[in-house]
Amino acid sequence: DLYQAGDDLWKIYNFDFEKAKLRNALERMPREQRMAYVQRKGGENMSLDDFLDTEAARIVRNTVPNYNLAPEAIKGLRKLPVGNFIAFPYEILRTGMNTIARGIDELADESVEIQKIGLRRLTGPLTTTAVVPATLTQMGYALSGVSEEEMKAYQRSIAPPWERNARLIP
Repeated sequence: DLYQAGDDLWKIYNFDFEKAKLRNALERMPREQRMAYVQRKGGENMSLDDFLDTEAARIVRNTVPNYNLAPEAIKGLRKLPVGNFIAFPYEILRTGMNTIARGIDELADESVEIQKIGLRRLTGPLTTTAVVPATLTQMGYALSGVSEEEMKAYQRSIAPPWERNARLIP
C-alpha cells in the first residue's frame, strides 16, 4: 500500500506540473493560436480548465509508469519465477516511447510555446541515452588508461557475444 501511495503521489505531482506547464504555454499564446491548439487536441467543446485537466491526465497516463496498463500477457508473466516486477521493463519502454513521441509532436506544433515544452521533454531521454553514456565511457577511458582501440580489440577477440556490440565502460 505504501509503495502504491508513492506511485500515486508521483502521478498527482506530474498531473499538476503538466497542467501548469500547459496553462502557462497557452496563456503566452495569442488567442487564435490558443483556440487552434485546443481544437487540434480535441478540446473545442470544453472549458479551458476541463481541457487542461483532460490533456494533463492524458500526458501523465502515457508518460508516467502505471502497472495497471500492462497488457494481460505481461501481467501473466508475473506468475513465472522471473518475479512480479516484470511489468517494470514494459512500463519503462511504454512510457519512454510515449515521452519521445509526445516530445516530437510538441516540437512539430506550430506554437513556439508548445515547441519549447517538446524541447524540454526530449532533453531528459536524450541526456539519459546519449550524453551520460558517452560521458561515462570517456571518463572510463581517461581514468583506467585503457584506449578505445584496446576496448575494440577486446570486443572483437575475447568478449562474450553480449558485449561485442555493447557500450563498455573501462
